[in-house]
Amino acid sequence: MSGKNVKSCKNCNACKILYRQPRYGFWRSGGHYCTAFSRPTNIKNYCNGWSKKARPDYYLKEKYEQALRDIAWLLNHFKN
Repeated sequence: MSGKNVKSCKNCNACKILYRQPRYGFWRSGGHYCTAFSRPTNIKNYCNGWSKKARPDYYLKEKYEQALRDIAWLLNHFKN
């Protein structure tokens, strides 16, 4: 069984990674935060508010095809 099919806070859309800023920059603190219930959470758990992680826009087929067209345009216009 792959890990993608198992419900957990790690693959929930409402679960976000916590970051901290000690002096400069941002560092992952290792914790996770549930935005559905506004509290820290353990990534091995899941609740009734679980929802599948949303796919980012750059995975959409239209955006991929547009990127290929843009690259082809650049190659045609900047030949040496």
